Amino acid sequence: MSSFITRLREFQAAHRRFVKKVHNTRIPLPPWGVTVMKFVYFSIPCFLGYQSYLYSQSQSNLKWAARKADLE
Repeated sequence: MSSFITRLREFQAAHRRFVKKVHNTRIPLPPWGVTVMKFVYFSIPCFLGYQSYLYSQSQSNLKWAARKADLE
């Protein structure tokens, strides 16, 4: 059992080293790249929010159409 725990701790240590190496690597972007990334980071939540709005609206319309059909 201690062998398993030792291997687990070695894996954790290796994973921490890997994560630190990846997260400390910085790739500088030119000014146009920063602008593109700002646009992407801004537009993705707007797009997903709008798609969520359209989906919920269509589901509501289906529900109300079914209720209207039941009343008739």
